[in-house]
Amino acid sequence: HQSLFLVDDQNLWSALGILGAATGDPNLAALGYLTNLQNNRNYDGDSDLWAVFAQGTFNLSDRFRLTLGARYSDEKKSAHRVMDVINSQTGQFDLTQAVVANAVFGADFKTLGEVTDGLYPIHDLRGERSESSFTPSAILEFDATEDTMLYVSAKKGFKSGGFDSQGNAAGNFEFEDENVKAYEGGMKTRFAGGVAELNVALFYTDYQDLQVSQFDGTLGFVVGNAAAATSQGVELDGRWAITDKWTLLGSVGYLDFTFDDYQGAACPAMDALITGEELCDFTGKPNIFTPEWSASVSLDYLTPITGSMNFHGVLDTNYVDEQFVDVTLNPDVKQDSFTKLNARIALEADWWSVALVGTNLTDEDITTFITDTPLSNTLGAPAYTAYMDRPRTFTLQVGFYY
Repeated sequence: HQSLFLVDDQNLWSALGILGAATGDPNLAALGYLTNLQNNRNYDGDSDLWAVFAQGTFNLSDRFRLTLGARYSDEKKSAHRVMDVINSQTGQFDLTQAVVANAVFGADFKTLGEVTDGLYPIHDLRGERSESSFTPSAILEFDATEDTMLYVSAKKGFKSGGFDSQGNAAGNFEFEDENVKAYEGGMKTRFAGGVAELNVALFYTDYQDLQVSQFDGTLGFVVGNAAAATSQGVELDGRWAITDKWTLLGSVGYLDFTFDDYQGAACPAMDALITGEELCDFTGKPNIFTPEWSASVSLDYLTPITGSMNFHGVLDTNYVDEQFVDVTLNPDVKQDSFTKLNARIALEADWWSVALVGTNLTDEDITTFITDTPLSNTLGAPAYTAYMDRPRTFTLQVGFYY
């Protein structure tokens, strides 16, 4: 149970209503009815799941291995979501207030049984769904040399559908299951007498009905499905023990994520305001948090000071290419590429450690997530709320182990 929102700032909503009446704006004037508006939500959900899994490795020869696995699962879900709206001062349902709230917030409010003329949907929703899945996997490994292993794999994945406890509109109550087929091939190798390692992986992933979260344009997020998407790329990572004290680690990745079919996604707020179209076609676009390039390099130094205490220092840098951090894929608020530098110096013993940690030493402005500011588009002034990574930060860490 939760209260979705409580609009009880009489000065704010009354002022907006008065302003609307003075300027002749009926939409703005209607906001005065939202004074003392309270919305309550009750959600109950149940899920019964059983599954069986098996996996085995077959040594086809001294150099070839085949690992086969499979999982069968069966799940049943049921859910019940009720929303109502009342005046927090009177504790009673107000029809005019509910109609305005439905129009402003895009929600379907329950009428507490007091209205039966069908002016808007009753938000008393129930649903049941049952689904099963069979997800096999296969991995073939080949020891090319004593220090090099090649492999290919094919796997099928499944994520069950369900019911959205956070949505406001009745039509967004249920979402479908997600299916994925993943293929990977690569190499794991050691060289230079075992002091260095290099791993390479190429991958291709095919999603059907990918589950995505979308801003509803007013107050919250709803879970839905993108019909089809593809994720493919290559990853390299390695380690080199330069000496018995110095170790160099690094990785680089290239990612190509594309929605192959995604219609009905939420448009950027400004686009929706200008065009009047609230739903967009994201086919051919990338997903949120899918930078094309990423890389990291880390230098690790470990040396004994006494017989029971070590000095340990780590310097690492991380590069992330530009990426969308807003679910509406608005290019105006796209996060630019950045390089982040971190460091750690520590004294370590068997049962304690003291460390000074510095993160984001170059003090980069990094946005981790951006979303439309609730209600800003409704008021005709689209705005965004950004969540930022920490600026340059120093932390003292003390640990004890037992």
